[in-house]
Amino acid sequence: MGAILKHHPHRVLLTRLGRVEVFQMIGGPDTGGKSPEGPHTHVLPKLLRAERTHSANTPIPEGWVPCCGVHPENPVKGRLGEDKVFNRAAFDAFQKLLSTWGAEAYCQGKQAVWELLKTEIPAEDTVEPGTREGRAGWRNGIRQWRVLYGPNRLTEAYAERFDRGTEQTDPENPGH
Repeated sequence: MGAILKHHPHRVLLTRLGRVEVFQMIGGPDTGGKSPEGPHTHVLPKLLRAERTHSANTPIPEGWVPCCGVHPENPVKGRLGEDKVFNRAAFDAFQKLLSTWGAEAYCQGKQAVWELLKTEIPAEDTVEPGTREGRAGWRNGIRQWRVLYGPNRLTEAYAERFDRGTEQTDPENPGH
């Protein structure tokens, strides 16, 4: 790993899906610990040690292997992570993809919390989903509701009770 980080080799990956070539430096000591802007690769020792193909937070069905990751436009964050004005068209486009291809438990969790917020059920009278995917959808649903309809006492109560931080929803982001 040290040699790879020191020399920043070009990475060429050949798969049945296609060929990917990355010529950027690898994020690390030479880049101030930050990943470069644009196409880049991640070799994560913790993931490799666990002999996993993907993060436990990524809802890949049992027996499947992820082959490609696609990151649609984030409606609230720019390419470099900066805040931007909410882009409703980007949000709606992703919701359409999510409803067709998203993990069922995730989508059900999000829809359930939206229904509770719409009917103004107090946070203390609710129970979050029992699955990791459902809870991720629930938390992102709370965040999205706040962006769509503005913060208020009800959404703040839900966030305080259920949203324990982004580390539990990664790689999902609040905008999607």
